[in-house]
Amino acid sequence: TPLNTPLPAASLRVRPLFVPSSRLSALPRASKLPSLNTPLNTPLHLRGGSGLSSMSASSSSPLVTPEWLRDNLSSCKVLDCSWYLLPQMAPRDAHKEFEAKRIPGALFFDIDTVSDKTSSLPHMMPPAGEFAAACERLGVSRTSHVVVYDGKGQFSSARAWKMFRAFGHENVSILDGGFPAWEALGAPVETSPRKPADGADTKGTYPACDMVAGSVVTMAEVETMVSTSSHQVIDARPRPRFEGSAPEPRPGIESGHIANTICVPWSEVLTPAGAFKPVDELRKVFTDNKVDVSNKVAVTCGSGVSACIVGVALELCGSKDVALYDGAYCEWKTAGKETLKGP
Repeated sequence: TPLNTPLPAASLRVRPLFVPSSRLSALPRASKLPSLNTPLNTPLHLRGGSGLSSMSASSSSPLVTPEWLRDNLSSCKVLDCSWYLLPQMAPRDAHKEFEAKRIPGALFFDIDTVSDKTSSLPHMMPPAGEFAAACERLGVSRTSHVVVYDGKGQFSSARAWKMFRAFGHENVSILDGGFPAWEALGAPVETSPRKPADGADTKGTYPACDMVAGSVVTMAEVETMVSTSSHQVIDARPRPRFEGSAPEPRPGIESGHIANTICVPWSEVLTPAGAFKPVDELRKVFTDNKVDVSNKVAVTCGSGVSACIVGVALELCGSKDVALYDGAYCEWKTAGKETLKGP
């Protein structure tokens, strides 16, 4: 849906919560995946505590460092997941940037294309079959170690990470700091001609399976969460939009927030360079905003993208099974649900 077109409430569809099928339970868990064609003693560097720790390449940690990816590039399926909120982020153009330069071997994963085309809402989670088909076209198999990144450092790659995790693919990592960190390392950059629509030379094998229950929640489920306080619901939008003092980027959507939600702006969990802050700093961000990371948590934002950044930060701090409200504030407000202004 174009940003300048108000979303009609009548066209909204309440999307059911998927329940895992028997096929999903039969799939190998990350800890049982075959070798990724790299020695298992190769360290996977990730954020932990106040410094870096090491784990085997089969770890389900959300992050890998540019150094690790440089040393293990041939063992990974790398996807450029860049997406920019326009016109606010203009003149950035994710497709043109990918065509100009990329991490060697990377293909483009478009969160607008790999989405639910039957929804009037932007880039909603796709049906299982469409997600599987997109993975196969990009050469991704169920056993692949997928590494996602974006051109801003950290913005849309967390959304792609959440999509893979929601469909049961645990062996997926985010390149911490994204393409800017890769270039700052002096790692190789590919500039040969390549289009965002290009697929892999060899297709992957990706059996379709239903979404993991509880990973993505509906508007009705969020209503229950906020009315019963079963979850802390965190809104990742900038504070002025949350408080209603700044406009929403989509015309026709009045700013404000869902009652009983907590504002933790996505920018507060990142460094100025676009990497995730160390875990001790992340814990302080959540504590300062009265978020208990040991409680059940769901995340939201404007359209389900920046919420995933805060979701990753929560997982880095030890939160488990962070739920994403995919329709987010855009769906809530367009459906005529009550919202508040102020802190």
